[in-house]
Amino acid sequence: MLKGISSLEFSTTIADPDLPDCPIVAVSKGFCDLTKFEPWELIGRNCRLLQCDETDRNTTQKIKDYVLRVYRNDSCDEDLIVKLVNKRKTGEIFENLLHISPLRLGRKLYFVGVQCDVTNKGIDPNVANHSDLVVQTAQRVAQGATNDIGVEVSKLVKNSSKYLRTNPKAKKLIRE
Repeated sequence: MLKGISSLEFSTTIADPDLPDCPIVAVSKGFCDLTKFEPWELIGRNCRLLQCDETDRNTTQKIKDYVLRVYRNDSCDEDLIVKLVNKRKTGEIFENLLHISPLRLGRKLYFVGVQCDVTNKGIDPNVANHSDLVVQTAQRVAQGATNDIGVEVSKLVKNSSKYLRTNPKAKKLIRE
């Protein structure tokens, strides 16, 4: 049994849309390995910190629209899968296959993001013959993550609070 998201090997984030700017509230080691950021540099910040000049604005708008649609509709349980260009802390550019799923724990909503580096892999969720494979793979990974996260998320958020205290942007969130 997984002890929490921090022990997961694949790249996973949890964001809280009830907080200003929908910040990351928990990250996996895999996400830190993928992005080269430390947890305390990520907790309390929006995933936009990975965007760069090469990031497609239409794709980021799809993400914003999706988050708002799910947030405003309690019965909406759809997922979003997109590919976008991101930048690691080191400045290295990579292609990120992002699968976002809503996670509802009672009346509380979180967004679970599962990321995969698909640089030079020729994977595009918008191409018909790739779409089914991408969706099936992302759903299998996300379902496994969501099942484990559903059990652990409140503990993870609580444990991540130590990073909220050390992150200047997160300190501001705590005071609000």
